[in-house]
Amino acid sequence: MKNIETGCKVLVVGGDYVEKSSLEIQICTGHFVPNYQHNPMADMSIYFFIAQPFSREDYDMDTYKHMIESQYPDSIAFVFCYSITSSASFEEVKVIKESVWKMFETLPAVLYGTKCDLENEREVTTENGEELANEWDMPFF
Repeated sequence: MKNIETGCKVLVVGGDYVEKSSLEIQICTGHFVPNYQHNPMADMSIYFFIAQPFSREDYDMDTYKHMIESQYPDSIAFVFCYSITSSASFEEVKVIKESVWKMFETLPAVLYGTKCDLENEREVTTENGEELANEWDMPFF
């Protein structure tokens, strides 16, 4: 395993508008960006980030599976993301996980519910996330 202080690559995957970029910024800088402007061109995206400073590459749905495959040897973990404000994103993350997990099941992974600051718009319960993470045998945040 790579030394995290010298850099690491984590694959963050999820559907549209689940705030993968905002999560990436928060993890890498330690700061939450409440009004982050989503890039509409980053449709089904995958983000690679390396310890500070980080770099990021975005890929559309047609190429992300291939890109995951090519980036896997340098990666240390997966973060599967969905938005707590979108039951559709919760269903979509299941499809994403199933489409790539067989190739990469040796990597550690977590399930991450984003947009927790929008509790009043919640569509996916914490219990739903916990149950899915338990089913997938991975930590839940």
